Amino acid sequence: MLTIAMTVYKRTGRTDKTIKSVLENKADKIELLVLLDKPWKPEMTKLQELIDSWNPEDWTMQIFIQQTDKKITWLRNKAFEMSKNENVFVINDDVEVSKNFDKIIQEHLKNNIVNPVFRNPNEEWRRYKDNNISWHARAITKKNRNKIWMIDERLKLRYWDDFIFHNAIDHGLKIERINDVQIFHNWSTT
Repeated sequence: MLTIAMTVYKRTGRTDKTIKSVLENKADKIELLVLLDKPWKPEMTKLQELIDSWNPEDWTMQIFIQQTDKKITWLRNKAFEMSKNENVFVINDDVEVSKNFDKIIQEHLKNNIVNPVFRNPNEEWRRYKDNNISWHARAITKKNRNKIWMIDERLKLRYWDDFIFHNAIDHGLKIERINDVQIFHNWSTT
């Protein structure tokens, strides 16, 4: 089973589309982790709607509500602590995934950090980051994650992609970009 860890700063319509896309396009049962960063009332209302629509036979769910000022970097660390599965796919709350994404990603997760190639609304071609990890959707096993994490909480969000990338290379992990899974990435809302 694949764990999908989605961090949410302030919930938007894109967040709803992300959850819907994940649930509609999975091949197998998944675990969905929703990690909220100091939610306001609208985020809590939408969270209750998600809980009310939950089908435990189809997907499991865990929720973490952060009330501190530790920000998204700390939440992404928390995702691996909470995950009940070895394989973890960390996503932003503004992406949509292609059919069977979970099955395909797990096929590539041996000694790799898996980065699906992505598109955004303003470009027709696929993109990826040649010299880094994908900041909006990437997968790794817990075993490999423990080689390169914890991300230092003092690091600002914009720097931690480089931290992961260089630590992964130092520990002999391959950064693999796969074309079999498409990610539609909206402009980041964080």
